[in-house]
Amino acid sequence: SKATVSVLYCSSNMGPLALVGRAGIGLSGLLTLGCGIIHIVIIVTDSESWCPGSAFINGQYDTDKIHCIGEALAWSSADNVDAVNSTLNQDWRTRMFSLQPSIVVDVWTATVLGIFTLAGFFTKGLRINTVCQSWLAATLWLIVCMLWGQFAYAGNFGIVSGFITAVVCCITLACHFIEPDEAPAKDFSGYAGF
Repeated sequence: SKATVSVLYCSSNMGPLALVGRAGIGLSGLLTLGCGIIHIVIIVTDSESWCPGSAFINGQYDTDKIHCIGEALAWSSADNVDAVNSTLNQDWRTRMFSLQPSIVVDVWTATVLGIFTLAGFFTKGLRINTVCQSWLAATLWLIVCMLWGQFAYAGNFGIVSGFITAVVCCITLACHFIEPDEAPAKDFSGYAGF
């Protein structure tokens, strides 16, 4: 529709390549965020390492005393000592919500990269100005997203996302030379409820 086109076509002088470049950045951000969400869902639904796997108390799994809350959390109806046992649900804190850098990076990288790509290129609030000021910087940012937030996550979806982002990188690099005066980021505050 005309309203959608006017929202995306932000400048009367913006060429079609810059428009495609901006749309590609948005698509790459969505794909990176999708990889992150798929990765988190896979971790949470990995039933071999969550409940009942994390529901061992003193080395034993007692189905009368341990109950699963969904696929990820175990609940103990045992006496107070077992109910506060630190091994109960240890996978929850050691595989998902740990502050250990290696776990945080592995679990959350794709999600954070996707959020920052979308928010940074479309709103001023979370914008990393260095990344959003030029097409070349945007291209380098997308390469980081591709290598560390797509290929390594979400299986085939991550691989397809990475190759789509590689094409977008070619477009944004072309924008660096063909549309150098047009910025890759646009503040959409005030448009369509942003």
